[in-house]
Amino acid sequence: MAFIIQGIFPDAALVYADTHQQCLQVLGKQKVALMICDGKIGERHNLDLIRQARLLQPGMKTMMLLEENMIDCCIPKKAPIDRIQEAILEMIPSAGAFPGNI
Repeated sequence: MAFIIQGIFPDAALVYADTHQQCLQVLGKQKVALMICDGKIGERHNLDLIRQARLLQPGMKTMMLLEENMIDCCIPKKAPIDRIQEAILEMIPSAGAFPGNI
């Protein structure tokens, strides 16, 4: 990931944190434009971390890396209804009967 970021932004200062506590300490001390986190650290999911991080830096952008095939679609809960509908139809086309339960 560091190589990708530095390839796009050669002057970027990268900051690393291995735990939730380290991440929150960093965010409490310095401005971060983009937080990239793994879907899990150990057995703990990072959604709570993202909520806490956003309280510290509301304008920060976040990106989550997930294990392959862990999730098929992710959109904001408050997305417009047409965007939610579009996402559902991208995963399961509406042609014919629905192939199972929701």
